Amino acid sequence: MRGHLYRRGETWSYVVDAGRDAAGRRRQKTKGGFRTKKDAQLALNSVMHALQVGAYIEPTKVTIEEFLRMTWLPAAKGTLRPTTFSSYEMHVRCYLTPAFGHLQLQQLTPAAINAFYGSLQEGFNGRQPLSPASVRRIHATLHRALRDAVRWQLLARNPATGADPRKRADPR
Repeated sequence: MRGHLYRRGETWSYVVDAGRDAAGRRRQKTKGGFRTKKDAQLALNSVMHALQVGAYIEPTKVTIEEFLRMTWLPAAKGTLRPTTFSSYEMHVRCYLTPAFGHLQLQQLTPAAINAFYGSLQEGFNGRQPLSPASVRRIHATLHRALRDAVRWQLLARNPATGADPRKRADPR
């Protein structure tokens, strides 16, 4: 596996040979926009390492809404009880899509998820504040969906693993 850097105008880019596809054609990964050669070299090293250990995830533009509604819910429907599927669907429709639907799947962070959990307990989108138990159920739905995204190689890691819903209501 090889890679190299090159300058494009004022920025730096890298190209990595990622082997061959099923038809035998050469695959290359390219990324640009790095301000310095050192930044581009660090990113190149990171991608090459991920390719070597088999942890590289192809960047996609799939939004969280597209993933949850078009991919995850239909796939999960056959494996769940009807009541569980109904609650997952409600969590996606009422809470997860309005909060994160516009983001690309790979842009979701544990910090954003924690902020979302805090807003749920204070009243989200003009709704009543949710109990900690309800927030934990929404967390379980999101965690399961993102776990499946990791299994399906759409994400390298599950950001919901690093997020923690509050255990109980704050004493006031």
